[in-house]
Amino acid sequence: MRALVPLCVAIVLIPAPSMASVIFVNRALTTGANDGSSWTNAFRGRPGVQQALAVAGAGDEIWIAAGSYAPAPTGGSPASAFVIPSGVALLGGFAGHEAEAAQREPATNQVILTGDLNSNDKPSDSSTKFDNAFHVVRVANATSGTIIDGCTIEGGLAEDRPMGVTPDVFAGGGVLIDGGAPTLRRCIIRENEASQFGGGIRIIGGATLIEDCSLTRNHAFGGAYIHTGGGATTTIRRCSFVEANANLNSVRGGAIGQGISVTGPVDTGSSMLIEDCYFSIQLAPFLAADGVGVKVYAGDAVIRRCRFIRCTHGGSGGGVSAGSFSIPPTSHVTIDRCDFI
Repeated sequence: MRALVPLCVAIVLIPAPSMASVIFVNRALTTGANDGSSWTNAFRGRPGVQQALAVAGAGDEIWIAAGSYAPAPTGGSPASAFVIPSGVALLGGFAGHEAEAAQREPATNQVILTGDLNSNDKPSDSSTKFDNAFHVVRVANATSGTIIDGCTIEGGLAEDRPMGVTPDVFAGGGVLIDGGAPTLRRCIIRENEASQFGGGIRIIGGATLIEDCSLTRNHAFGGAYIHTGGGATTTIRRCSFVEANANLNSVRGGAIGQGISVTGPVDTGSSMLIEDCYFSIQLAPFLAADGVGVKVYAGDAVIRRCRFIRCTHGGSGGGVSAGSFSIPPTSHVTIDRCDFI
């Protein structure tokens, strides 16, 4: 008679992957659990977006109802910023009742992410901004699923104030992007400043996509609206860059510089595709800047189907300026079916 051999079966429990979730924010809400789990219990008040970012993870969407949100309370540190985790989508334009993201209307339900921590800014007046955040939004090494869509970003002041100075504090007043492949879509970038580069947006490396955005009244020494470098590969589509009578109201007396500046004098290998964009930037009569619309140094750019209308008071090249500090030059620019008027 054969002995019975017990059969042992090992059962391995594999945890199910965590499900991505929607996190709700509504500044105007005054009731509910304040935990972001629904519109009824949305994170509320001016710090609502910052609270949502603190609990968000890759794959999550943050739905934001109309209102103004700051990264720190009144009197908070200028080093505060909205730091977007990799893979998180920040979606503005909700009224506060929608069941689907497609129902939102950013133009009607304006979501403002502001660096004006103390709510005392005056338009185009730098003297009221010295208590503002260095950067309104920061993104670093983000995946292509990292999205900022339907938000107005304003009030960043990247300059060398004595408190909390870091190497990147001089650039990217509105948005500072350090590597990765984030997307900015349907955003308004306005009233941001930097003492060096990228008053509106500063991009260092990576592969950023910017589309259907409006940029206005951003000031910096170079690349007032957008400045790229560090080997960045940047795509800009269907954006507008507009400012009339731009003057020296930027920090430390720096000029507005260029609408878009591709690379700095020590950068090589950066490239940019600019398609279907509109440029109309008029500097004040006493200013001069090479490439009022686009300036390319030590990098490559393809500018396709763009319109440069009254980009005036430039030094060399009102619409586009291309050059290099190296010999032989290392800039390569293609201009395809553009209007210069």
